[in-house]
Amino acid sequence: MIRIHTTSNLSVGTNILLDKNASHHLRNVLKTPLHSQIQLFNDVGQVCEGMIIELSRSTVAVKLIQAIDINTESPLDVTLVQSVSRGDRMDYTLQKCVELGVNKIIPIISSRTVVRLDERKKTSRLRHWAGIVKHATEQSGRVKLATLEKIESLENWANISTAGEIMILDPLAGTSLAKHTLKSASVTIVAGPEGGFAKEELELIKRKKLSTTVSLGPRTLRSETAAVCAMSILQALWGDLA
Repeated sequence: MIRIHTTSNLSVGTNILLDKNASHHLRNVLKTPLHSQIQLFNDVGQVCEGMIIELSRSTVAVKLIQAIDINTESPLDVTLVQSVSRGDRMDYTLQKCVELGVNKIIPIISSRTVVRLDERKKTSRLRHWAGIVKHATEQSGRVKLATLEKIESLENWANISTAGEIMILDPLAGTSLAKHTLKSASVTIVAGPEGGFAKEELELIKRKKLSTTVSLGPRTLRSETAAVCAMSILQALWGDLA
């Protein structure tokens, strides 16, 4: 069944109008016919099945038929601090980590980050990434959107208070994530850019965040792969990935 995110309150028996982007996606991309059944979810975890009762060039209206009681969210609360990578590499990381259950994403710029973004490009990228997050949430059956924070410098992020356990992905770490003992259900993964974090940056994060470095095994993974691998390990060992 097609799943669409909405910001509207979902109450059985009422009709809602979908926003411009969702309407375009249903009408022009998916070619969804009138009277099709779809599933809607919002930011507070409400999920409803509905029927498209109006489908025009300007309006898509859905009648809400049945509330659905599902919970596809992981027991882990995972934040991903991801150094910005180039083009669709970043898209891939965000898409797959959302599918695997990440709750918050903080893009950062570090010294070896190849991408250089002015304020206009930062705004454009965040808008694009928000679309990636939304569509990955719809596709994967999740009921809550991951929070996408603004792009920070590594130094600024290091000075922001962070709850739970913090783990830096480092191929030279002596302990692997799979053999690590998780101490909290609230976890922050810190993934570096192409070329990894500079030594001074690792020391800064460790000093400011009381963090631990962990490896992902004997092979060095690409920037866009590392966080996805880490999410898979976390969910398989301590989350809900069977």
